[in-house]
Amino acid sequence: MEQVTTEQMLQLMQQMQQQILNLQQQNQVLLGHLPAQSTGHTAPAYVLTPKKVKVPTPDIFDRKRDKVKHFIRQCNLVFTGDPTNFSGYSNKITYAPSLIHGGLAQEWAGLKLDQRTAYVNGEPNAIEPFSSWADFTYQLEEHFGDPNKEETAQRKLREIKQGGRSSEDFVTDFQTYQMQMGYNEKALTSIFKQSMNRSILQMIYGFQRIPNTLKDWQDMAIAIDRRR
Repeated sequence: MEQVTTEQMLQLMQQMQQQILNLQQQNQVLLGHLPAQSTGHTAPAYVLTPKKVKVPTPDIFDRKRDKVKHFIRQCNLVFTGDPTNFSGYSNKITYAPSLIHGGLAQEWAGLKLDQRTAYVNGEPNAIEPFSSWADFTYQLEEHFGDPNKEETAQRKLREIKQGGRSSEDFVTDFQTYQMQMGYNEKALTSIFKQSMNRSILQMIYGFQRIPNTLKDWQDMAIAIDRRR
């Protein structure tokens, strides 16, 4: 079964929201063509209300550098699933800090929430700590993200080995870090082949047509695995 990434899930949810809105708009048009009521009463206006999609609560963020991006993505899924309650940035930057617990991360979140409270209450010299949701995520990554993302991605990518795992799992892990590397496709393809299951690599080299691109290598590895 093909795995769905968080980004793909977010895109699917956005498409579902748009489809729901389209259906509601079609219903509104149909209602407008209904015969007028003989009582003379005006039919109530049909209000388009985005439907809420149930999304799991994000994991607690506890300052771990490799969890920052994942935490932000999970929050974005919640916001996309409930556009009514999270239409503006204010509720977003109230919700997310409530899920930050433990040590310095909790102290940082508490300080920011105190600053927001003072600003909302109109206290003298109080300032809004976040100008937008994007500003919140930027500050979160600046404080708790990996300062050497490219080096970390290079190390993790070279540590990935397929072994006895399925090619789908292996490719998913590899793709997680390949875009963060800063390497060209030739270098990435070389690393991918070095990390592949040896028997699958030999089968590909036995074909008349050898893959030309990294994506071709990944697709062929998955196709061979499915046939075995």
